Amino acid sequence: MTVRNIAVSVARLLQADDIEELLTGENEGAEGDEDVKLLTACINTAAADIAADGFPICLEETHEAKGGVIPLSEFSRRPSTVRSVEDRTGSVVFELTSDAVKTPHDGEFAVTFTVEPEEKGLDDGIELGTMCDRSMLTYISARNYCLVTGRTDEASVWDQMYEAHTQRKRLTRRAKLPRRAWR
Repeated sequence: MTVRNIAVSVARLLQADDIEELLTGENEGAEGDEDVKLLTACINTAAADIAADGFPICLEETHEAKGGVIPLSEFSRRPSTVRSVEDRTGSVVFELTSDAVKTPHDGEFAVTFTVEPEEKGLDDGIELGTMCDRSMLTYISARNYCLVTGRTDEASVWDQMYEAHTQRKRLTRRAKLPRRAWR
């Protein structure tokens, strides 16, 4: 799913036929249109809002700790938060500082972490977190576009749609606690 796909969905939802025509037509100038640029910015902001709203983008990478430290510069993308650090035996206690993940010993660790969504262009694929879908992104993008263009009443409707949709998603998630370990 690309930013263009979401933009077309938002344009249809908002009945913005001129923007939809620009995005679906053979026109090469869609990227330069001010409304399309604004809609693209609203979609990127919406992806960041969704990630911050409980549907983060999680990645897992394996890194070598030297001196009990894994520098954040070694990650493919800068972590926002670190969810877990595991070695061969299982989860280990860790500390996240501003520049590193500190581990209790040296060795190889599997690190699960969250990242912020990257800014995407019109024809780039969009990143979404776990359990996030196209309709969530469409509703919140429509809300953002309406807010920016001054249509606050309509923005309220799309915000309510987004909240109802995310609430259903949150109810389907189940909390899972790890088994108690006696040490």
